[in-house]
Amino acid sequence: MKKNKLLTKNQVVQLSNKCGIFSGCFMIITKVKSFGCQGYVPALDERQIYYRANWSDMELIGVAAFIIKEDK
Repeated sequence: MKKNKLLTKNQVVQLSNKCGIFSGCFMIITKVKSFGCQGYVPALDERQIYYRANWSDMELIGVAAFIIKEDK
């Protein structure tokens, strides 16, 4: 994905095969940063595994219909 594409919170991206154990996973964006985005990969239990991805390591899928409750 190129930096000029606008990504926003709660959008879903798929991570590239350069992302180690997260290769091919879907990540829900929590923050857009200068290097790319950070977000979480939903786990099978109630945990959220956070990850930071560079612009070149993700591709937009769409918007998440259900969001895990955020701590405030």
